[in-house]
Amino acid sequence: MKLSHFYTKAIEAGIEHDPRGKEIIQKELERVRKEYDRLSEKEKETFDREHLGNPYADSRIPFGTGDERIGTILVGIDIDVGEVLFAETLRNTTISMWSLQGISPATTWDRTFSSIRSSPTRR
Repeated sequence: MKLSHFYTKAIEAGIEHDPRGKEIIQKELERVRKEYDRLSEKEKETFDREHLGNPYADSRIPFGTGDERIGTILVGIDIDVGEVLFAETLRNTTISMWSLQGISPATTWDRTFSSIRSSPTRR
């Protein structure tokens, strides 16, 4: 499996199970699309196009292109040093670890998309 495929499935699962509801997320994605469509060509060059299909500003592939093939993935919530060391131990002993994925639900559920997106929407 490619990392980009895993990432896309993770975003889809997040949208499907988001406690705010799929309809609210789709409306926000439509709003972002309209915002993008109103930009000049120069502004579109610097717009983070990931926001057009990904409603989660904190979910990205931080390293690599997404074309990397992965076999084993360790996924966790609020991954800390202990989990990273655990993954390293597994990798060095029994399991060939290809990817370590973490999420941090530290933000409150009642935050709106616009407040989440108040962090930079442009690269």
